[in-house]
Amino acid sequence: MMYDIVCSETQSEKAIQHLGVLILLWRRHYHITQQELAKRTGLLQSYISGLEKGNIDPRISTLCRIVNGFDNMPLDTFFGGPDLGFIDFHGIEHRHIEFH
Repeated sequence: MMYDIVCSETQSEKAIQHLGVLILLWRRHYHITQQELAKRTGLLQSYISGLEKGNIDPRISTLCRIVNGFDNMPLDTFFGGPDLGFIDFHGIEHRHIEFH
């Protein structure tokens, strides 16, 4: 099956922000520091920080390393996010995330 993927620059930026928030949420879910995730993945702590802030657009292979750092979870589980209740993703742009 083939898909036509069209993604504007704005959509791409929001996807990178969303990805950063997912990494942050999973890291908090597992109660690990950026340093611990860096150790598990072979990445630098500063790189993990940049990802969480939405400042870095990772390659797919890097994303797989990060997901594997969370106990080798499946990608669809990662993208579903941890079960934390309702999350207001509108606040992502301002780095303010509310849990309800």
